Amino acid sequence: MQTSRVFLPAVVAALTFALSPQSPAAEASGAGTLAPVRPGIYAPVTLAADLAPLTAKEREMVSLFIDASAIMDDLFWQQAYPGDRATLLAGISDPATRRFVEVNYGPWDRLAGNAPFLPGAGPKPDAAGFYPLDMTREEFERANLPGSRSESP
Repeated sequence: MQTSRVFLPAVVAALTFALSPQSPAAEASGAGTLAPVRPGIYAPVTLAADLAPLTAKEREMVSLFIDASAIMDDLFWQQAYPGDRATLLAGISDPATRRFVEVNYGPWDRLAGNAPFLPGAGPKPDAAGFYPLDMTREEFERANLPGSRSESP
């Protein structure tokens, strides 16, 4: 029996963030105070599957899905954190804090309204890694971006 094991706290955190609305009180908590570093709220999960019933091609496909998930993880980091991930992680000596940054894809606690938990992090930028950090919502909405709904016919 072949098993595939994946460590999923980061995926669980990302899904929880994507499916939960932010409250104004939670957003305000990031203005000057640091949220606690609390890696213990996430539990490691081992996923196992019996791959024996799969054909050789299907097992190869599972392997490709795992490879694709590593690429997706890197892309999500680029979208969620506007800085350099390697530099951020290298500057954290405490393993628990580093793990909490990894799970949250940056120095903001996704389950606490994106409150910053590292000194100097400040509030999470609205655009994260998608758009220029100094771009306002109004500038974005006025922009005539190729392929967007704002583009003139």
